[in-house]
Amino acid sequence: DVPEVSLSAGGKQRLAIDTSSPNAGLNYWVYGSMTGVSPGIAIGPFTIPLVQDAYFSHCKQFFNVPPLFHSLGVLDSQGNASAYFEVPAGSPPAQAGLKVFHSVLLLKKVGEHRDVQRAALIPAEVELIGKCGPACGFRRCHQPFG
Repeated sequence: DVPEVSLSAGGKQRLAIDTSSPNAGLNYWVYGSMTGVSPGIAIGPFTIPLVQDAYFSHCKQFFNVPPLFHSLGVLDSQGNASAYFEVPAGSPPAQAGLKVFHSVLLLKKVGEHRDVQRAALIPAEVELIGKCGPACGFRRCHQPFG
């Protein structure tokens, strides 16, 4: 939805989960990584294009909470859903330039076990950008200094 989110102003990236109606009713689970997409994480016959790091573990343990909302749910009758990665206003400017990646798994619930049906092959990416002055050293500025 958006390639960048401002640390100073805050904002959110909508993660559109658009599959197809044959997937309607499947569970989805959005995961993230702050360290990249390769080599990926093998789960059965699928590879999630994310690096397992602290943020990945956070997404696995805590779902539907900041900074990733609607990260676990059920696809609608058209096989679609939306999740949101949200950055609060006034976030630390030291995070400028950090890239966050997200990917989704489609799951079929069988009793208490969830069986992976598909994994997204192309992760969504968002870059965190800050407000800075001409000599601050940030890679990109959301707003000009002053």
